Amino acid sequence: MRRFAFVVAAAAVCGIAAGVAIAALDRHAAPVNLPELHGQASWPAGARPAPARGLPPLQGRTSVVTFMDPLCTSICPIEGRQLASILRRLPPGSRPTVVLVSVNPQATARDAARASRKWQLAPFHPRWVLGTHAALSKVWAAYHVQVRPTKGDIVHTLVAYLLDRDGNERTAYLFPFAPAFVQHDLARLAAERA
Repeated sequence: MRRFAFVVAAAAVCGIAAGVAIAALDRHAAPVNLPELHGQASWPAGARPAPARGLPPLQGRTSVVTFMDPLCTSICPIEGRQLASILRRLPPGSRPTVVLVSVNPQATARDAARASRKWQLAPFHPRWVLGTHAALSKVWAAYHVQVRPTKGDIVHTLVAYLLDRDGNERTAYLFPFAPAFVQHDLARLAAERA
């Protein structure tokens, strides 16, 4: 029992000493500047206009541009549902235009509508960009998205770009992303003056 009491007392003394040391160091530490936006890449307003080739007009509202296969049964449904979850938590006035660029030239408008429903994105009226390989590959290249068909799947870059009201890329997230950060960044961009 005495040994146990000694160990507890020693641990308490060490903990107090560590706390005092950290507090002393903290007074002299420079403040940490956290990023305004949380994606793996971020750009200042006006520095990086989003490529418009093959996309609907993206000015006037914040936007999310991401790349998915409407026929996918593995990762895209997970990303789609996560995006839908983020959109549900945003106030209606802060919700972005959602642009889903297909990475599958074989996908049809019916496939896209079915995926939107299954992934719970339909209430947010996503704008699917469908087309031929030649047309879609130009959009993929403009956004630095790699697309490689494999047996039974299409491997592609899992990226979501967040655009401001002026149509500028502001931050990009690689999937899997932290939903709270994406939600925060979309709300922040929606609050910026157009």
